[in-house]
Amino acid sequence: MTEVEPEKESKAESEERSRPFLPNHIMEEIGVVFLITGIILIAAALRRPEPFGFPNIFFVGVLEMIDLVSPLFGALVVFAVVILLLAMPFLDRSEEQHPRKRLIFFAVILAVVAFWTAFTVMGFL
Repeated sequence: MTEVEPEKESKAESEERSRPFLPNHIMEEIGVVFLITGIILIAAALRRPEPFGFPNIFFVGVLEMIDLVSPLFGALVVFAVVILLLAMPFLDRSEEQHPRKRLIFFAVILAVVAFWTAFTVMGFL
């Protein structure tokens, strides 16, 4: 009975297998996502050439807030809220996992949702 030797991997296959997943594969996937998103946005722009019209319901609150204050201040507030929401996991470092026990996180999210809802309702009135 003869022994079957395992097939030898080529150098290219061994290099492909030894590539780290995190920077290489993730960057390829992100590139594909950006490419597909760009194609969709270009197709949407070509299909509907008039970019302005009735605002989407998600932006009515932001537009109403900008109407109440100066446009520069409104843009800064929107930018600050987005940065604050992105920074919340780093700012609230409590050990608790439940949102009701993370008071800072819960208060900020509740305030953002309340203001967004109020400005959206004011925009439709």
